[in-house]
Amino acid sequence: MTRQLTAHSSLEALRKEAKRWLKALRAQDPTARERLRRSHPGAPLQPSLRDVQYALAREHGVDSWAALKAALAEMIRRDGNMPHAFFNVTQRS
Repeated sequence: MTRQLTAHSSLEALRKEAKRWLKALRAQDPTARERLRRSHPGAPLQPSLRDVQYALAREHGVDSWAALKAALAEMIRRDGNMPHAFFNVTQRS
C-alpha cells in the first residue's frame, strides 16, 4: 500500500519515523521487520538508517530518500504550504 504525502507531512516527522522504525527493528519487533520486508525485500538483516529511509520512501511510492525529500519540497512549492517543522530539504539526509 502506498502512503501519500499530505499538507501535514514534514521532513522532520519523516526523519523521526525512520529512526523509530530502526529502533523497533533493533529491538527485534516482528511487525517492524515485516514492514521492512514488504517495503525493502533486499534489506540486510541488520539494516542501517539508510535502509529504513529507503523503505520509507518506497512506502510513499518513490525510489529513494532523496526522491521523497524532493517530492515533499515540490508539494510545498506547488501548494505554498510550509509545515512548521520543514527546513531546507537539501541540507540534511
